[in-house]
Amino acid sequence: MPRSLLLLVLSLALNLHTNSNAQDFDWVPRASYPGTGRMGAFTFVLDGKGYVAGGYNGSSAVAELWCYDPLTDTWSQRASLPSARRHGTSWTLNGRGYVVCGFGPTNQKTNTVLEYDPRTNTWATKTPLPADARYGSHGFAIGQYGYLGGGNIGSATGPFLSDMWRYNSLSDTWSAIPGIPGAERYGATSWVIDGKGYVQGGCLPSMSFTTQLWEFDPADWSWTSKTPRPGDGLSYTMAMSFLYSAVVACGKDDADYNNFQAFHYHPAANQWTAIPNYPGESGWGGASFTIGDRVFGGLGARIIPQWQYFNDFWELVKIDDVGVDEEFGNRSALRVHPSVCAEGGVHIFHEHGPQVGEAVVELVDASGRVLMRTPFVDGRYIDVSSLAAGTVAVRIVHEGRTMATGRFVVAR
Repeated sequence: MPRSLLLLVLSLALNLHTNSNAQDFDWVPRASYPGTGRMGAFTFVLDGKGYVAGGYNGSSAVAELWCYDPLTDTWSQRASLPSARRHGTSWTLNGRGYVVCGFGPTNQKTNTVLEYDPRTNTWATKTPLPADARYGSHGFAIGQYGYLGGGNIGSATGPFLSDMWRYNSLSDTWSAIPGIPGAERYGATSWVIDGKGYVQGGCLPSMSFTTQLWEFDPADWSWTSKTPRPGDGLSYTMAMSFLYSAVVACGKDDADYNNFQAFHYHPAANQWTAIPNYPGESGWGGASFTIGDRVFGGLGARIIPQWQYFNDFWELVKIDDVGVDEEFGNRSALRVHPSVCAEGGVHIFHEHGPQVGEAVVELVDASGRVLMRTPFVDGRYIDVSSLAAGTVAVRIVHEGRTMATGRFVVAR
């Protein structure tokens, strides 16, 4: 082996070993949203693609629907909402997207429910929320149910709400359930991890922005107070959930200033850790979603020094040696041999390989792009001679979930 290549291999291998337990994140720019800059849009994920619907562009609410394909980093337009809408709640349920409540085209508050079918590219009207029309509600989807709570039924100063409602997507019916204990709120952020819902931040009746975090258990409709988010209280942040953790980024504070801080929440430890600040233009009232184990966010608005609306879009790439211990509880072990590959290919071993079922192996570059995808077999040989030099992440994916991850170095 040439001396220069040997030094490169040793350097890469040392770097790989040194960072084997280090965790970091990187914000990577992606194709900008094609519509005008906006805030308060609805988002949902269908068939491996992210959707951004409606929003407010500084002049009026809009009705556009755009679809983002993470494999090609491209946007395409779909059928618009039946009417313009902004600042409500959205879900993904049973292969369809839902847009609920919010402001209508003339700033009237609404309690209507719209359902999008990606197979026919059409919208349908469903049973409206049997409660006050509102905007700024929080909500999430678990199983066949969509959950919606809180929000604002008045002006910027309220009154706010503390109720909670459950929508059954199979029967198109609603039922009232317990809401978050304590103060009413609007502009809070929601996400789901491992079958439980989380609500963070928002504006309270005192007109102060809170750092509170609440966990919802659908088994008994109970709420549990969790460790508050570090930093300032914020409204309309972006939330992006991984399989067993989540990131909350950006928002607006009490002084109307945009906050670009980002924090990673670990439910198992009930702890937050700081990650690199959001590098985009705003993120307040932005659009964010999770596709598989990839998370995206962008858009949003600023007030100071003047109102501005943005359409930049970013992916938050998790850079570590799997994050198996932190993300997946070390419940599976993936080995790649050799760890540094100068020519030919690598073998992928997984201790639970025979039990994985219809799984695939994905090779991913440092920016999160999938370089190769192939069915998984324990001990699988993959020819990587066509890949460029550098570090390549490996993940085994089963039914949309990442079961194990690892990495190796391609040395040329």
